[in-house]
Amino acid sequence: MTTQSALSISVSIVALLFGVAVLVFTTVVIRWAVQDDFYLLARGYDPNNPAAERPSADYRDLYGWTENLIRQRNHDVLAFHYTLGASCVVVGLLLIAWAVDRERLRRRISKGGAT
Repeated sequence: MTTQSALSISVSIVALLFGVAVLVFTTVVIRWAVQDDFYLLARGYDPNNPAAERPSADYRDLYGWTENLIRQRNHDVLAFHYTLGASCVVVGLLLIAWAVDRERLRRRISKGGAT
């Protein structure tokens, strides 16, 4: 095995492990962390209060828009992390396949099998 093949396999293993770690972290930790992310909103609005004590309609609209923005941000965060993890896994697998194929071709050439 050549130094370049060994280096390629070691880089691919690191990429593969990083991708798996990102996917596991996203599934276990980030998904759990973003589900209760609405603590950022001021909970002063209560629709059960009498109409005189309720905030204006502008605040209700702003509150609804903010909830939608937080949901969209959480969705985008999860999508980014899943994409990052999956791409690292794919790159790791491709590098392993490339290194194995390269080593197989090198052995065939060194035996004189290729013309």
